[in-house]
Amino acid sequence: MNFLRLKTALLSLLWILPGEFFSQGYPDSLLAETREVARVLASREFAGRGYQENGHLIASEFIATKFSDCGMQKIPGQNSYFQKFTFALNRIDSGSVMIGKKLLLAGEDYIISSRSGGSESAGKILDCGFGMPDEFRDATGKFVMIREGFPEKIKSDEKKMQEFAAFRDEFTKVDLASKHRASAVIILRKKLTYGLSAMPVDIPVVEILESSWPQKKKARQSAKIFVASEFVRQESQNVLGWIEGKGEADSIVVVCAHYDHLGKQGTAIFTGGNDNASGTAMMLSMAKHFNLPENRPQYDMAFIAFGAEEAGLIGSQHFVTKEPLFPLEKIRFVLNLDLMANGDEGIAAVAGLDAENLPTKEFTLLQSINDSLQATPLVKGRKNAHNSDHYYFVEKGIPAMFIYTLGGPPHYHDVHDTYEEMRFSKYVEIRELLIFLISRLGSKP
Repeated sequence: MNFLRLKTALLSLLWILPGEFFSQGYPDSLLAETREVARVLASREFAGRGYQENGHLIASEFIATKFSDCGMQKIPGQNSYFQKFTFALNRIDSGSVMIGKKLLLAGEDYIISSRSGGSESAGKILDCGFGMPDEFRDATGKFVMIREGFPEKIKSDEKKMQEFAAFRDEFTKVDLASKHRASAVIILRKKLTYGLSAMPVDIPVVEILESSWPQKKKARQSAKIFVASEFVRQESQNVLGWIEGKGEADSIVVVCAHYDHLGKQGTAIFTGGNDNASGTAMMLSMAKHFNLPENRPQYDMAFIAFGAEEAGLIGSQHFVTKEPLFPLEKIRFVLNLDLMANGDEGIAAVAGLDAENLPTKEFTLLQSINDSLQATPLVKGRKNAHNSDHYYFVEKGIPAMFIYTLGGPPHYHDVHDTYEEMRFSKYVEIRELLIFLISRLGSKP
C-alpha cells in the first residue's frame, strides 16, 4: 500500500461513526451516514479536493474504498476502480496581497485569479475605473485597478452597450491592461467566486472584495503582490463502480457526481461542501442501496465519481468522448447529482426540458413521482447547459438529467461553502424521490 492509500485508509477509519456509517438504511441513519461522508470529503485534510497536496487523489481513493466497502464491482473488463486522464491547468498554489500597509486575508479579502501569471512585485496603483479602452493610457509599469461592470454612461446607452459587449468579461479588460504593459491587475468584486482555468495571462491578477478595499486614498496608493502559479499537464482520475442487474444486460443506468473542487490558495481552502461533497455522498448512499440484493434492479448500473469537473467537465468529457468503458448506446439514463445539500425550495432538473422547452419523459416521470410522494415543493425543468457532468451525455443523445437543490445558504465557489453550512433539510425525501425514479425507468432503452 503506497503512502497516499495508507493516508486515505487512516482518514476513513478516523471518521467512521459506529452504528451510523453505512448502517441499515433507516432515515435517521441515512442522514447521519451521508453527513459523515460529506464531512470527510469537505474536511481540511482533503485540501479542497483540488490539485495541491494531492487533494483530488486522496478524495478519489476514499471513494474507491467506499465502493469496495459496500461490495461494488469494478466495471466489466477493468481491473481497477480508476480511469486516468490528463488535462492542462494553470495551477495557483499560493500568494499574498498587501494594499498600502494592509495585508489582506486569502479567501476572505481576496482570491488570486485562476488565469493569473506568477510573479512577486511592488508598484503604484492606477485606478482605471471600469477598464474601458481609454482608461489605460498611463498603465505602463503600474498595478492597474479596475471594477467589474460598466460605467453609467455606457449602461444607459444601448448602442454603447453593444459596442463594448466584449467588456462584460473582465479578462477582456485584463488583456487590454497587459497590452498597455501594466505590471499587475486588481479587479474589485462584489463577491469572490473562484474557478479553474487553462488560459493564463502573463501578469499577476488578483480579485479583491469591494468591502476590503481601503476607503482612504492614501491607504491604496501602492501594492505588493506575490503569486505562485504553474501551468501544468495535470493527471487525475474518475472512480467507477458497477452493479450487475437481475435481468438481461440490455441497458445501463448511470448515477454520477463530481468529487473534485477548487483546492487551496495558501491558507485559503475551498472545501466544497455543497459543491460537491453533498452530491458525492448521495451517490455513495444510492450505490449502497441498489447493491443490496433486495434492491438490485433489472438493468445494470454504473456509479461514477467524475474528476476535474471544476476544470471544465474534463473527467466526464474524457469518459464520453474519448474512453467510454462500456457501450454508450446501452445507457438508458444518466442521473447526475450536484449541489445536493439543501432543498427547502425544491429541486431543478437541467436537461429536463428539450430544445423546444418541452419536458422529457424522464422529467415528466420525476414530476409524477413527486406529486405522489410530495418529496419536495418544486421540481423545476431547465434546458441542457454546460454546467455539470450530464452535459456530454446529452450531447450524444443519451437521456440525462442534472439534479440540484434549491434554497439554503448561497455560498458557491468560495471559502464559505463548508460542511457546517450544509442543511440536508430535504435529503431523505429527495433521495427517496430519485430512487423511485431510477426504479421506474424500465430496462429497455
